[in-house]
Amino acid sequence: MKLKMEHVILAAVIIGLSAYLVLHRADRTHYRLPQLPEIKRQDISKLEITHGGNALVVEKKAGAWQIVPEGYAADGKRIGNMVDAVADLAVTALVSESRQYERYGLDDEERITVKAWTGSHLGREFDVGKEVPTRNHAFIRLAGDDRVFHGTGILRSQFDVTLDDVRDKTVLSFRAGDIETVTITRKTGTTVLHRVNSEEPVEKTDETKEDTTPGPGKTGWQDAAGNTVDERIVKRLLSTLSSLTCESFRDETGGTDRHEPLMTITLKGPQNEELTVYAKETDEADRYPARSSRRACPFYLHDYRYDSLASLADELTREP
Repeated sequence: MKLKMEHVILAAVIIGLSAYLVLHRADRTHYRLPQLPEIKRQDISKLEITHGGNALVVEKKAGAWQIVPEGYAADGKRIGNMVDAVADLAVTALVSESRQYERYGLDDEERITVKAWTGSHLGREFDVGKEVPTRNHAFIRLAGDDRVFHGTGILRSQFDVTLDDVRDKTVLSFRAGDIETVTITRKTGTTVLHRVNSEEPVEKTDETKEDTTPGPGKTGWQDAAGNTVDERIVKRLLSTLSSLTCESFRDETGGTDRHEPLMTITLKGPQNEELTVYAKETDEADRYPARSSRRACPFYLHDYRYDSLASLADELTREP
């Protein structure tokens, strides 16, 4: 009798364990993570980022990213990072099925909705919430799915942007070696510098070894009167201007500035370039209004950038 009771208990345990394993397996199937369809970064042609009811749209046109419908040039590197984040997105864990989104930054006010197109096809759509502390993840919600997951990447930082954040802030861009003439115009007068080629050898002595006169076949710089200008300073000026970026763009898109320019630098080469800087709008301001030949919109230069350019101009416009 005792033996039969042990058999009954053993059978009950086996049945219980079997039921647990079956239910557990079914439960695991229920929580299987979604597999996102592959989307190739080179195929992504349009991004739409919506936050707080405001939508920012960037689109690839003729191989370059633009902000539409404004037509502003977008920062290719920054948009490239967003494209990578979309293409590399993966779901790593289920966080919640409660539909309580506020704690995850996925409520209507906080969430950032990201849409990515490949041509006319909407290839990916998801909401980004808060970043997960101490992990390279963020809380996300996929389109058509009420659940909250962990998504790979520092997504909040990537997509929490404004129009000004993603604009290409390059206001001058050229090869310094292509410039043949530099004209610096200030309130005190105008200085014109020309690139020159030296064909005659220059004999160097102990007294002249620091001379900046170019040697045979080398280039140098002279002012309008034929005086040699320190080539190193010209190179520093051109290097600063050759990839000049602004702090931000100004609201106004037309008209003229109210003040006389503090300085205008005109560069002649295969393509002429020009930068004009105006007086600060207030004494307390830390930036200068400016315009350039590369951008239709006016912009602001941080004061340290202008101070650097003004210092180099001072050295080049001194009497020899």
